[in-house]
Amino acid sequence: MPPVRAVERAVSILTALSAEDLRLVDLAGRLGLHKATVIRLLASLMDAGLVERDERDRYLLGPAVLRLAARQLGGHRRLVGFLRDALE
Repeated sequence: MPPVRAVERAVSILTALSAEDLRLVDLAGRLGLHKATVIRLLASLMDAGLVERDERDRYLLGPAVLRLAARQLGGHRRLVGFLRDALE
């Protein structure tokens, strides 16, 4: 089955924002996409809570990303416990 281009692009946005908060122009430039395309994708990601925009007009990962990560981390309780003990 061929990949869905919009999904690939949305994942690219999330991956870029996992490294740093970015302005629209910087995000579009980094991904090689037109700003209008990035705006549409960001709107969908923001509706899902996966991306937020701050007061400096930079985009960053939203709270839904933490909920997804928490679900995954829940399956790794031993690792989390080990890391917690090591950090204390």
